Amino acid sequence: LSAYLGGMAVTSAGEVIIVDSGNNQIRKLSADHGQVSTLAGGGGWVANVPSNHADGNGSAARFYRPMGAAVDAAGNTYVADTDNHLVRKISTAGTVTTLAGKAGVCGNQDGIGNSATLCSPTSIAVDKAGNVYVSEIKQSATQIIANPIRKIAPTGEVTTLTSKASQFPTLVFISGPAIETYRPVHLATDSGGVLHAADPNDHVIRRYAANGQASVVSGVPAADNAGNTDGS
Repeated sequence: LSAYLGGMAVTSAGEVIIVDSGNNQIRKLSADHGQVSTLAGGGGWVANVPSNHADGNGSAARFYRPMGAAVDAAGNTYVADTDNHLVRKISTAGTVTTLAGKAGVCGNQDGIGNSATLCSPTSIAVDKAGNVYVSEIKQSATQIIANPIRKIAPTGEVTTLTSKASQFPTLVFISGPAIETYRPVHLATDSGGVLHAADPNDHVIRRYAANGQASVVSGVPAADNAGNTDGS
């Protein structure tokens, strides 16, 4: 594995899917924890290019700094292929297809399949009905101005669940005045298929209804409200 790892997911058989961002690969740890294999991706470092994208079987497929993975009930793996601006699907046999987005194009346009655009998809989750959720960013010419959550139906139709998941920006200090930015949220679904998001900007956990209505499960949304106090 490389020094730069993304998310993980666990299959119903107990296998661990590992996003090996630095190698542009999706790896798999066997259920007995005895063997690491490459599920998909040709590997290798990629220079700063618009995309490194190819569908195909196993090592014939190409990813570009993927960051997140999720597994559905049938054992298919979904990948947030971050720098390609795509969501990819890997079958149990290791065949990689592109579920949504245009390779190398950062955008937030709804649509079906490659008529939709995504921007730096980072975290991904799938519910029991096969709907895929992905967190991303929305950019202006100079900064990140929002952090949408998108929904991809089993038909490939991409819609926007919420155009801005956080109420408050995160302040980033590089040099000079602080820069306001919106970090992508981290997604998971529960056994009932309900979407949850960990918000690193508002410092809360939210639950999302099917219509995109959010409710706070824990924490109090506020600027600079980070902490680690236990309680109700």
